[in-house]
Amino acid sequence: MSLYGYFRETTPFLDEFAKTCTMFDNIQTVSRFTNPSVISFLTGKAPKTWQLRQQAGFLHEQDNSENL
Repeated sequence: MSLYGYFRETTPFLDEFAKTCTMFDNIQTVSRFTNPSVISFLTGKAPKTWQLRQQAGFLHEQDNSENL
């Protein structure tokens, strides 16, 4: 991607969009899977604290009031 320094202009629309956005060059995720990452992003909690039910795919009832 040219917005990250590639010498060819491969992503002109993203380059233009990036001029008005905040760019983060050094980020980390809490998990390599989508569900835990998104839920942690929305709740502000680490995956071990919100205890996603693997089979049902939702948060425990007591945690629902704290979610975005």
